Amino acid sequence: MAFKTAREAYRSPTFISQLIINMCINFGINFGVQWASFSKWGDRKNPESWPALQMWVMNSDMNSCLGFDLSLTGFLIAFFCTLLATGGTQKEVREKKCDVLDPLATAGGAWRYTPVRYRGLCTRSLAMGIFFWLFAALPTILFLWMIIQNGTMTGLGYTIFKGIWAFVVAGFVYTLLFPAAIDKRNFPEFEFEELMALQSDAWKDDPPPQVANVGYI
Repeated sequence: MAFKTAREAYRSPTFISQLIINMCINFGINFGVQWASFSKWGDRKNPESWPALQMWVMNSDMNSCLGFDLSLTGFLIAFFCTLLATGGTQKEVREKKCDVLDPLATAGGAWRYTPVRYRGLCTRSLAMGIFFWLFAALPTILFLWMIIQNGTMTGLGYTIFKGIWAFVVAGFVYTLLFPAAIDKRNFPEFEFEELMALQSDAWKDDPPPQVANVGYI
């Protein structure tokens, strides 16, 4: 039985569990990497000694700045989340833990202007990276630029901010990729099974003629 709308699909246990897993993984990766980078893998144990970052001026110690780091992170979260999480979601479908989605559910409306329209996984992953750089990373950068201007953000503050930001962005990424991952067209084997089931039901109501044994004269 296929989901008729994306709203129905979003109520499935698979979506809820995979959403939480992806959000937590992205929080852990981004928070952990930033903590390790600022602390020099434990050499700088006191967060007060961590360098502060400016919006556009590259920090010689970190070889980064807020604008560059958020731009790269926004693209990579969407790209790799789409590339890797799609397979896990489709595995749930093949194991009959989640239904497929009717392709008509994402054929019209605003869905046409999202990366969901791309069938190829690599193409969709790249499109998702660009999409979330444009609609997640860029607005965040502009917002921080308005607040910080020529000031700085502490290393600890940015580590916490980036972990939470990655957690939220990953949630939106998975919400968008989920309908594309469970699209019925991704599972042609299910269509064959449905066809055989329909044929079996038809035979129950109208069984084919039986061929009798032919004797020799």
